[in-house]
Formats: sequence, structure tokens, C-alpha cells
Amino acid sequence: MKRTWTTVVFAALMMAILGGTGAFAQMPFLMGEPVKVGMGELGIDGVVLSGAKATSKEQKGEETTWTTGLVNPIWQENRVEFDISYKILNYGAFVSLVSQNYGMNGLGTLGFRNALVYVNMFNEKVKASGGWLHDFLMPVSGSRIWQTESDGDTFRFTNEGRPSLRLEIKAIEGLNFGFQYFFIDHEKDFGPNELWKEFGIGANYNSERFNAQAGIRFDSKGDDLSREDVKSYLTEYYGDTNYIPHASVAGFKHIDSEKDGYDGGTWAFVGFKLNGIKNLTLDGHAGFYNLGAFDKLGYGKIVERVGYDNLFINGFGVSLVLYQEFYGSDVIKDDYINAPFLQFTPGVSYKISDKLTGSLEGTIGAAPDVLNNYWSVEPKLAVALNPFGLCSLELYYNITHKDYTKSDLEPITEHTIGLALMLIF
Repeated sequence: MKRTWTTVVFAALMMAILGGTGAFAQMPFLMGEPVKVGMGELGIDGVVLSGAKATSKEQKGEETTWTTGLVNPIWQENRVEFDISYKILNYGAFVSLVSQNYGMNGLGTLGFRNALVYVNMFNEKVKASGGWLHDFLMPVSGSRIWQTESDGDTFRFTNEGRPSLRLEIKAIEGLNFGFQYFFIDHEKDFGPNELWKEFGIGANYNSERFNAQAGIRFDSKGDDLSREDVKSYLTEYYGDTNYIPHASVAGFKHIDSEKDGYDGGTWAFVGFKLNGIKNLTLDGHAGFYNLGAFDKLGYGKIVERVGYDNLFINGFGVSLVLYQEFYGSDVIKDDYINAPFLQFTPGVSYKISDKLTGSLEGTIGAAPDVLNNYWSVEPKLAVALNPFGLCSLELYYNITHKDYTKSDLEPITEHTIGLALMLIF
């Protein structure tokens, strides 16, 4: 049945009250702890995402109005998720029931996002899984598989909307290496020689000194190009293709596999995180898309992050994040300038108490011959609502200013007030 935003708010408020009063402590599934059921173990985890957002845009010649709605402004969605697992000996099954909506004031129909079975072999050195697989579950500790850890959107290659088979090999302590094959839509017109291309190779290594992740995802012509193939930045100038497969809008060329000699959407990623140095955060990741014709039709994004907590005084931290994004030579139409987008984001934070942290970030952006100037400022307060730190609220204000060199694009100033609720249980 259809749900509305009231479902999210009601669930979030009830769970926040339960957490604040300690009622979760009387429940058998505290923070994902499994319980004995029959000969096996049953586990239930979950997450609720919601919140509120108000936005406005100021631009010469345009009326300034505010748009408001209920949505988690960080994840850009409303979601209620229940993850149910059952394990008996070396075998297990998992289902994820999710009701979510990417947009304001709504929640989609409750349905399955993940449904899989698995078996552990050779003293848990090998794991085979099949079904609609996941590679990261927010409420489940240790569920990250072949996925980067640095700032912003992480890089990974599991397509949760398509069934697949995965083999994980853990012969060396800390190392998870393996393969994943994705089933394609057999109604598509493709040759038999395309079948083998729909797979990925991934690995991650975790140790006391550092973590590392890497993967490559091959692609056949048996499925459409997706939004993963060409991502968008500076959308007022180039246009927004993030949610429009094969989009030919504004500054982007239409990708024609045959005409342009494009052979699949193969892409790769790599990431690292330094461990073992107290108070220091140092990590980074990168993704490179359309490797079959990267110089012409590629997209790349690189992120580096460094931070230090308890600098000079207890609770005070500093950070710096660098972003670089760029397109291949033939992605952008000839009458548009193909410029990389570079962002420099320093920040400071202060832990006011165990439950309250304040922070301030500022960003300076540059795109040669496309931007005259770009900047943003974002103050934020983060609150932990219960003793377990599983329920959090983030309140922030963001102002972003963009001034393009293109004469028909007047300077734009955007305002966002956001309240983000995340509950993990």
C-alpha cells in the first residue's frame, strides 16, 4: 500500500522516544544483536531517514521563492528499512524490506530491495552469495564489501536492482578478494560474446595501519548505459544528466554506442584510509568511468580528505577536503567549454559535549573559463539523541554562490536550511 511522509515521522519519533527512554534495552534485537531461533540465529536491523528542507534560489530576472518539504536533505530521501537475516551453521539468508522515496513529502511502496542466500566454506575463507545482493548496509556493522570510505558518494559496483552471483575469498587475514557476475536483461538484443562482460572484480584490505579498496566493473551491450556513465557537475551550465540515461541535454553529447565506437561502460575505482595515528583522518578515493573510451567519453572524480581532532584543545578539529572532477574530450558539445571542476573545502569543528558537535565548512570552486567564482558556507549542529548514539539530528544552513562566464547565465545564490534525521536500530 502507499505510504505518506507521516509514516516516516511517526516511526522516527517512536524510535527516538524508545531510544531515549532505554526501551530498546529491553528488546532482543539491540543494535543488531541476533537471537537464537530454532537451530539458527535471527537478526533484525533497520534504519529510518527523514527530516525537513527549505530551499530558495536568487537570480536576476527570476522570482525568489522558498520550497519546503519533508526529506532527509543529506541523503535526499525518506526511507524506512528493515533488514532481516537468518543463519544456520554455514548457511544464511537475508532480506531487506524498504519503503523509500527520492524526493520530498513521500514514501514509496514497501518492497524487497535485497533478497539473497549465502554459504560460508573452508572455515569461512570462502563465501558464495546469490540473489539481489548488497555491498553496504547502513545499520549492519562490517557489511562494507569492495567499497571506498572517503568523503561524499562512495565508489562501488553492485547494482542492487539486478540479480547477481558473488564469490568472496578471504584466504589472508584482512583481505577480501573476489568476483561478481550480473545477470543481464535477455530481452535486449546482444551477442553471446557479450555475456562474459557483465562482471566485476573487487578487493578490500583492512589492517591496523591502513585500509585499501579497488575494483573494476566490466559492462556488456546487454543493458542500457546508466547515469553512472556520465555524471553531472555545474548543472546550470552543462545540464543535469544524473538521472536521465542517454540524456542529450544542454552541453552533453548523446552517446551512441555504434556511431561513437563506444564499447560498454567499464569503470574502475580505488580508495585508501590510513589507520593507527590517533586523532588523524587521512583517506581518499577515485572513480574512472567509461574506460573503453576514457579519453573521449570518460568521467573521473578524485577526492582527498585530511583531518585532525583535538588540535590544541580537546574537542576542536580541523579538516580539508579536495575534489577534482573532469570529462573526456568528446563528452561535451563543441560550443561548450570542457573544464574540470575543482573544489577546496576547509572546515573546523568543536565537540561541545558527548551529544552535541558544531562545525563550519567553506568551499571555493574553480572551473577555468566556465566560472568567474564559486563559493559556499555551511554551519552545522549535530546532535546524538540517545545513549547509544544511534539516533542523530543534523541541523545546517548552506549558502552557495555561482557566477558563470556565460553571458546569459546570471549569478545564482542558493540557500538551504536542512534538518536531517537518521535512526539506526
